[in-house]
Amino acid sequence: MNRQMFVVIGVLCAAIAFAGPVSVASDASPEADEPAFRDLRWGDPPSALGESRKFGSNAGLDVYSKIGENLSLGSLKVNSIMYIFFQDQLQTVIFVAKDVTKTREILEAKYGKPAVSSQFSRDAQWLIGDTAVHLKEDLLEETARVTLMSVSVTTRWDEWKKKQASDDADAW
Repeated sequence: MNRQMFVVIGVLCAAIAFAGPVSVASDASPEADEPAFRDLRWGDPPSALGESRKFGSNAGLDVYSKIGENLSLGSLKVNSIMYIFFQDQLQTVIFVAKDVTKTREILEAKYGKPAVSSQFSRDAQWLIGDTAVHLKEDLLEETARVTLMSVSVTTRWDEWKKKQASDDADAW
């Protein structure tokens, strides 16, 4: 597995740890017609990306990038955008930007004040319907990593992982 995919899977697992307890507190229902990111909706198949490249698979997840991706999100320039699918359903979108301040300002303009934030960290989290958003500031690299994740697809992935672990335990 290449280093970039390893990092993506690690970030995804950290984001899932955040999504579990927060998702219980949400009363909002997912909006099926509302795009999650650009023109993509949670649960879309990889073919919805158009021309894309699959980086690989790990732990039931397939990681893709779009070929010729527009790396501008309005005036914000991003370094990369990764799309993660579970059982051919869009589960997560991750992008990395150099402008941490602008990234936070755009997220607050789109999602409002974060549901979880800390005075000791610039990390922040939002939960809007079926979408969990996590902003992670990397102080060493001076980047902002944004994870957009479907709570419902991630819940199915978590159940799948538990079943896999149970099946593996039975094999011992």
